[in-house]
This record gives sequence, C-alpha cells and structure tokens, in this order.
Amino acid sequence: MITFRALLKETWKNLWQHLWTYLLMAIILQVGLAYLAKGLLCFLFNRVVGFAGLISLTPDSWSAIRHHPLALLFFCLYLLILTGTIYLEFAILTITVARTYRPFSIRQIIKSLPQKWRDLCSYQLLAFLFYLTLMVPLAGYGLKFGLLSRFNIPNVMSDQLMKSSLGKFSYLIGLALVAYFNLRFIYFIPLYTISNRRPCQVLRDSWQLTKGAQLKVLAFFACYSLTAGLGLTLIYSGTALLFDQLGQAGNSLLIQTSFDNLIRVLNFGTILKLKYVLIILLTSHFLKHEKYQLNLPYLSENKPVWTLPRWSRLLIPLTLLIWFISNSLSLYLLPRNTHALLIAHRGDVTHGVENSITAMQAAHKAGADYSEMDVIMTKDQQFVVSHDNNLKRLTGLDKNISDLTLAQVTKLKTYQNGHSDHIASLDEFIKAAQACHQKIAIELKPYGHEPANYADIFIKKLKDLKAVQDNKIMSMKLPVIEAIERKLPQADTGYLVSLQLGPLPPHKVDFYAIEEFSYNNVAALSAHQQKKDLYVWTVNDNSLLHHFLHSPVNGIITDKLTKFKTNQKEIGPQDSYFDRAIHLLEIEFSDS
Repeated sequence: MITFRALLKETWKNLWQHLWTYLLMAIILQVGLAYLAKGLLCFLFNRVVGFAGLISLTPDSWSAIRHHPLALLFFCLYLLILTGTIYLEFAILTITVARTYRPFSIRQIIKSLPQKWRDLCSYQLLAFLFYLTLMVPLAGYGLKFGLLSRFNIPNVMSDQLMKSSLGKFSYLIGLALVAYFNLRFIYFIPLYTISNRRPCQVLRDSWQLTKGAQLKVLAFFACYSLTAGLGLTLIYSGTALLFDQLGQAGNSLLIQTSFDNLIRVLNFGTILKLKYVLIILLTSHFLKHEKYQLNLPYLSENKPVWTLPRWSRLLIPLTLLIWFISNSLSLYLLPRNTHALLIAHRGDVTHGVENSITAMQAAHKAGADYSEMDVIMTKDQQFVVSHDNNLKRLTGLDKNISDLTLAQVTKLKTYQNGHSDHIASLDEFIKAAQACHQKIAIELKPYGHEPANYADIFIKKLKDLKAVQDNKIMSMKLPVIEAIERKLPQADTGYLVSLQLGPLPPHKVDFYAIEEFSYNNVAALSAHQQKKDLYVWTVNDNSLLHHFLHSPVNGIITDKLTKFKTNQKEIGPQDSYFDRAIHLLEIEFSDS
C-alpha cells in the first residue's frame, strides 16, 4: 500500500542525496538548450527560408517550401531536431534519476539512439508528436520543459473562445480532456527513455500504469506542487515587502539586483525541484515494483554509482556570478516604453457591446489613443461595423452580413455581457467618432464576397466621410491593404500579421500589427530597420502588458484599458530600481 508519507520520504531522500548531481546536470542542460540547441534551430530555420526564397515563415509560406526540395528537407530536419531537443531535456533528467536506483549503462543508451532516431523518422513520430501536442495547451499552467515553454495556445484564440458561453464551456472541457490524457500518458518519456519499446507501445504502457491506485502517485505530485506554489508565493511576498521597506535602498542597484537574483534563484530552484520530484516519482514507481517491470535493456553489471567530479561544483558559483552580473545590466538598462499608444480592441467592451458606438465612446472616456473597429461589406456594397460575417454570436440570427442589405443589418440588436446595442453603419460610426474627437483604427475584413473594386469603394467612402486623416486602416489581407496604400498614399495603412516566424518582410504599408504570440525581437528589429511602426495585439494578460511596455512596440491593442493605464503610470521616468526589479520579475514569470 503506497502512502503519501512513504512517497514524501522516498522523494526527499533521493533529492537530497543527489542534490549536487541534479543541480549541476540542470545547469549544464540549461546552457546547452539556451545556446547550442537554439543556435542549431536558428541555423536550420535560416536555411529553410533561404532555400525557399523567403524572409520569414507565415501560413502562406508552405507552398514555397514544399516546391523546393532543399527547403523541404531542412524543414523536416528542423522539426526532427525541435522534437528531439524537447525530448532530450526530460530524457537526460530521467536517466540522471534512474541511475540513482539502478545501474543503467550510458554507453548502451547512447548505442540505442540510432534506433530511437529511426523511430522518429517513421510513422512512430506521430505518437511522439501526439504526446507533445497534448502538453502544449498546459504549457501556460506550469508543465514546462525547455523549449516547450516557448509554445502555448495563442491568447487571441483562448480570448475569442471565452467571449461566449458555448466557447467558455468548450474551452474548459477541452482543457479538462487534455489534462486527463496528459495524466494517462505521463509515463511516456521516462518509459521511452529507459526501455527499447517504440512510442506507440509506450503510450499503451503508460495508459496501463495510470490505472486505479497508481493515480495516487500523481495525486501526491499535484498536492506537492500546490503546497510548493503556495509556499513560494508567501516567500515572494515577504521578500518583496522586506526590500520595499528598505527605503532609499529602492534606488540601490546592488541591493535591488540582490533582490532580483534572490527571487529568480528561488523560482528556478522551485521549478527545478518540481521537475525532479515528478521524475523521481515516475521513475522509482516502475523501477522498484516488480509488477510493473518492463523490458530494461540498458542495465549494466556495475553498481549504481552516479556522481560528477568534485571540481564540477565550481560551475555553480561561476554560474551565479555570471547570472548576477547579467541581471544587474538588465536592471540598469531596462527600457521603459511610456509612449506606447493605447488602442482599444473593438472599443471599451466593459461598457458596451464590442464594435458599438457606445463602446467607442467609452474607450474615448477611458483615454484610448485609438478605438479599433472591424468593417464588413454588405450585400448592397455598403459597410457596417462588425467583427463576424455571421451574425449568430451577437444577435442570435444565423445569417451572414454579406447576404443582407445595409438596412437589414443595421436594424438588428446585439447582446453581449449584459449590454445591448445595434450594428452601426460605417457612416454612423465615423460621424460619432468625429463628434467626440476619437481617432479610430479601421480593420477591413474581406470574407471573399467582395467585388473586384472593393478597395476603390472603401476609399471613396472614406473620402466622402472626410475620415482619411488621423485614422488608421489595416487588414490581414495584404493585397487589399497594399491596394489602399497605393491608391491613397496619404492614408496610414497597416498589415495585420497573425502568425510570423522570423523578421517581417518589407511590404508597401506604413505599419505592422503583429499578434502577441508571434512577437519576437527579430520582428521588432526588422520593423525598425524598415522605419515602420509596430503594434501588437491582443494583449490582455497583465504580465504581458508589462512585457510590451518594456519593449520597443509603438502601440498595444488591448481590451484591458484600465490595466494598460495603470501599468503605464508605474513605469514612469522616476521609477526606482525596486520598481524595475518587480517589472522584470513579472516579465520573467510570464515567459517562464
């Protein structure tokens, strides 16, 4: 009978007996993944886009890649290296733990790598990718290993789902199912690492191992994680309160760097300990119980001695010293973007239905620099302000705007979050915006029913309304927005980028607006080199707002207008090093 007390005793005993070995291995892996693996992946990525004649990867790039043999070859190699690297961290940590229980031969494990590589080059890769895909939705909930921490569900997708009751229900049910399957396949990587079974077989083994009473092991880990999280929160709060009370020390770079490093070390140590606790539980569970003994071909006749040379312990103080210096520079040089524009996503949706005149007017009262809105063409080639072509989400009517006339659409009532309104025509909306002196960012949303002279019709409408100056026009349809820029050069035009890897290709527009999931420093640098503004959408998470207010973006599209204003005030020119440390830590924790 497995008890929580026995599990806790066994886990802590193993953890403390091999603490130095575990810590050194984690540091080595961290450096390897941060520099070697990412450098190799960057090299392969550049080869893919180079052979395909591209600058970056977008959803439309696949055609160019698959028609170029070398680009396709390097793209496949990129995917294999990526999946292999994600697997490698957990595999090495598993072997490190397993050797504290049984005498596994490193030489035999290395000899098995070609066979595992061949597995990943066959249909067995699908089983591995299946498990990897299952882990991605939970990446934002603490289940992160190495490069996997850079993948998660884009906020724009989850935010959109959470806008309706059905969407919320579907999203929560989806997460529950993903969590359940993660639970049932949680033995996948440890079993695959120390056995010679193939991925499909290992999925079946893990399903069997997580039946009935065996879930107690995982329930213990869940309770342990919750306790550690609560304890760490209390320590963070107490440490922040202590350093905040130091008065003038808030402006001491040395003291506040110490605070910053202390919190980072605690965070890194807790995450690392949770990784090892999970691996110790999983590994010891099927290594010490004969009932679950599997084929373990990598055992050696030697005793299970697993330590690193004493001199290797010097890596720890050396790493801490480099870390301290690096964090000091980050704290001192932290950029503060106090001039980023506040762009209200579909208006202020806390005070009205999205895209309504009421929401736009509320955004103006909240101090928005621009109120973003969406425009769709009706059957009679007029324009209304709506995000969806289909009307069911906000009106309950299962019909498309493109199949109705302007008069029919503007008579419809919209309902959202306890608010009601009507769908406004573009004429009515712009006149209302002009009346309250609110600048607007117009997103054109062609759904495929538009005539060939769509851009000309819109330009004429904009000129008739005298709405060209001071407003912005943008679209995800590059040909449309480039046509407007060409025919109406005095307009401020922008290209909306939803998925982007690498630098932004030069386009004939005035600015770019990139989805926050795809934002990276390379994209920001390429926009700067093209002398074009860069906006990011849709940023609603508080830690992400902090992140982008410390980045070189020119504007942030958000639903959280009050949070934006609050965060912007907090990063004023007079903020102390303590304030900077808090901001850096919030950014760090949002990315980790």
